Amino acid sequence: MGKKTNNNYQLILHNDENHSFKDVIISLIEICEHSDIQAEQCAIIVDLKGSCCVNINKYSKIIKQKEKLTGKNFKVSIKEI
Repeated sequence: MGKKTNNNYQLILHNDENHSFKDVIISLIEICEHSDIQAEQCAIIVDLKGSCCVNINKYSKIIKQKEKLTGKNFKVSIKEI
């Protein structure tokens, strides 16, 4: 991705067939610091639409969350905004 600026980035979670709703919710609470309701809403959006922005922050924070989620075999991407 090259040199990172101070811009904000989106962490996008993509749908897969490997994780249950419960897995997604627990991981979003633990890794992205979501509330129970926020994590549940994101899980529903991912299921219905195929992906959902689960966090917006500076690159240094987003990349750490991406690494933790990919470590749990979630499909995630980062998009500069």
